[in-house]
Amino acid sequence: MVNHLGIAWQATPIGAIDPEDFYDFQVNRPVVEIEGGQTQRLIWPTTRISLARAQPSHAPDVGPEISVTPPTGLSRDVVLVHGIEPNMRWRAFSEELVQGLQSLGV
Repeated sequence: MVNHLGIAWQATPIGAIDPEDFYDFQVNRPVVEIEGGQTQRLIWPTTRISLARAQPSHAPDVGPEISVTPPTGLSRDVVLVHGIEPNMRWRAFSEELVQGLQSLGV
């Protein structure tokens, strides 16, 4: 669901929580992307944060008398958090996530 919203709202990735202290990699293994027999990318399990803007930053300022519906359909910015549950250190994980969100003004 969060992936779908991120695509529909044209969300931009803005951060991720370092997975090293929070995941057991024997339980949540990284994913390897292979193309043409060559490893292209290693994706570690983590929690990613994206921002969907109500109005693109490049949109012209049209003044208060003209109503412009942003292409996302959003009336305000939305922060999307997507990831798997941590395997350990839940309190530290939660604190790091909340601090990140507070730094965005959420």
